[in-house]
Amino acid sequence: ATAWATHYSISLLVGAMGATRLHSFEELTVHAFGQRVGVLVEVAIIAFCFGTVVAYTVAIGDILEPVLAMRSVQRHLGHDVLKQHVLFVLWLVVMLPLSLAESLSAFEASSAISPHLPIPPHT
Repeated sequence: ATAWATHYSISLLVGAMGATRLHSFEELTVHAFGQRVGVLVEVAIIAFCFGTVVAYTVAIGDILEPVLAMRSVQRHLGHDVLKQHVLFVLWLVVMLPLSLAESLSAFEASSAISPHLPIPPHT
């Protein structure tokens, strides 16, 4: 039922965007409901995206803990490397450039590489 509702709602959005020739959800909201509701929807989208970033950061930090505890990693990085340092470098080197992308085509390389990244064994 959820998959059908998702498919139906996306079909409605695509149809409405095609009929109005608008190119974003925010533009469609302003067109259909006015500026105030458009601002409300934009704030909700920003809050959702911020919550997603926080959740991903927590998840990546939790995944990093056992990896940083591995002796081979400690040998290469040192014993005093904190999870926060690794997270900062990861976000600076990987996530910041990805978040500055102008279009979805910029994600082709990262999407193609991600299934082939090695996953360290759990010890």
